[in-house]
Amino acid sequence: MADDFPLALQVEVSSACNLDCFMCQRRSWVSGEEGLMPLSLFRKLEGSLCEAERVILYGIGEPLMNSDIVEMVAFARRVMGKGGEISLSTNGVLLTPKLAGMLVDAGLTSLYVSLDSLNEEKLKKIRRGIDYVGALENLKFLLKKFGSDVEVGLEYVVMRENLGELPEFVAEAAGMDANHIFVSHIVPYFEEAASQAVYTTVSEEAIEAGKELLGRGWRVIVEAARFFVSLGYVGSIMESSEVELLSEAWRKAEAMGVELNVPLLLSGEVDVNLLEAVKKTFSETERVAREHGVKITLPPVSFSVKGRSCPYVEKKTAVIRWDGMVAPCQEYLHDHQLYVNKHSKTFKAHLFGDIKKSSLKEIWGSGEYTEFRKKIEALPETVPWCGNCPYSTLKCWFVDGNELDCYGNSPSCSECIYSTGMAKCNI
Repeated sequence: MADDFPLALQVEVSSACNLDCFMCQRRSWVSGEEGLMPLSLFRKLEGSLCEAERVILYGIGEPLMNSDIVEMVAFARRVMGKGGEISLSTNGVLLTPKLAGMLVDAGLTSLYVSLDSLNEEKLKKIRRGIDYVGALENLKFLLKKFGSDVEVGLEYVVMRENLGELPEFVAEAAGMDANHIFVSHIVPYFEEAASQAVYTTVSEEAIEAGKELLGRGWRVIVEAARFFVSLGYVGSIMESSEVELLSEAWRKAEAMGVELNVPLLLSGEVDVNLLEAVKKTFSETERVAREHGVKITLPPVSFSVKGRSCPYVEKKTAVIRWDGMVAPCQEYLHDHQLYVNKHSKTFKAHLFGDIKKSSLKEIWGSGEYTEFRKKIEALPETVPWCGNCPYSTLKCWFVDGNELDCYGNSPSCSECIYSTGMAKCNI
């Protein structure tokens, strides 16, 4: 299919939610408004649905709060025909047996339930306000009744709180006949969420170059300052093993063609023991999944700065907000806060058009949207990665927001966790 139309549509049918999950973007909204997409507005996507291979019905909210959700699925099925994929993600609380049956009958092809633990106390701590018994019973009914008719999977946000139980979770989910477990790292919308992350924003190349600096603290910087003072004012060189380590790290980074975020490396934020624990846990999880015959999608433990890519551009996916505004990805739907590389930033929504005024085909083919996708296709060359840059952690003037970066991009994807593959959208 030509590039003049998206292959997939992610439609935020609801930005309202019945839960207050610990890690949710809604808890960091700057000026976000809750809303439900009217059925009449969804129907304006008819021409787009004819061309799309799949439609994904979720955004920053609980889709089952929209009372028209069954009709939306049915409408999409009528327009897309038998071959199109129609997917939905839910927290499972409102997924009653009756509603599950109606969704399947309407033409849904896959349904994912967000469940980050099978321990009641732990899940209630993560998914605040959840009816644990109700959500689990709804899931079990869905798997038993419709597991052979539609793909039923679980979405799991991995963090320090639940890392250790992931292999057991997969075994128990397989025992309930789940088809797929889809795992993502946490996106740090605020500092408390960042403290739960089991990954680092420093790339594997930069870790390799600076591994001798890990956790050594700011005395390395103090020694470096003393070294240059002695050289400039005393005229003699002060011997320092710390300075030599720093110099060697910079030489290695330069040879690899990467920057070196020395403040993060020195501070202990890059915890190699934690990364090793994650690696072992993921390996065990894969073994359990193979043993039980269940499909597992895991994020990486580390990433290459040169291997970054945008899943939305790769999969040719457009995102439509509940009010009809079109964004390049889920992160650009709403104004929100982000806490990354030890600093807060305001992440502004970026919207290319309104389906109430123009067709999605016109918006997708507009000069601005086309130029954005073209730039992001070559992301490692066109967009900087702030995780490797010392100035981001020291809060340079480009990291307060996403409206401009040091390469001149506006808006900027320079601290996008999704581009590293650590965070994953089920699109």
